[in-house]
Amino acid sequence: MGNAVKLPSSRSYLRLLKDNVFTFLNAVPFTIGLLLLWLNQFTDAVTSIWVISFNTLVGLFQEVLVKRKLARISLMTRPKAAVLREGTVYNLDPSEIVVDDVLVLGPGDQVVVDGQVLASSSLAVGESLLTGESNLVAKQVGAPVLSGSFCVTGCGMYQAQKVGLDSFANRLASDARLFRRVLTPLQRELYQVVRLEVMIAGYCRCRLS
Repeated sequence: MGNAVKLPSSRSYLRLLKDNVFTFLNAVPFTIGLLLLWLNQFTDAVTSIWVISFNTLVGLFQEVLVKRKLARISLMTRPKAAVLREGTVYNLDPSEIVVDDVLVLGPGDQVVVDGQVLASSSLAVGESLLTGESNLVAKQVGAPVLSGSFCVTGCGMYQAQKVGLDSFANRLASDARLFRRVLTPLQRELYQVVRLEVMIAGYCRCRLS
């Protein structure tokens, strides 16, 4: 199993367009605008449709910017990795690393796959990119190391155990790209108000007819 990996992308542009145009809050004022056109209230109709169209365009623009930023999320700097194979150290691209490879770490080197320390000489790594903790973490023989961390002091060797999408850094980056729609309290209240108004309007129309 190799370390070549393609992280999943966030929503497509077509999905972004669909999610921003076909919403309940857009449908209500747009329907009202069409009814106003039918009643020859052109000024009010254009105002209603223009407001919702402008709001949709702003929301779509913001989500496109977010999508592009999410696509650039990566904890890996893609440096060359020092890999020990058959007694010789090779500088390889991280995508060429496979499970059970032995990698050499020195000051400034990034841990490119998850593994276990095989040799340590005052080895200490920084895991601030992963945990936010600025203190160095000493690594003794047998200790786990996580992709995305950096060797700060000392040197050592570790054996690759998790590569590709199984590695911690890639799983973290993959989770960060996932879309999760979470409504704010104000948005939830607004949805409830609009639904209530639509129900009242429908009830009044039935009573009048």
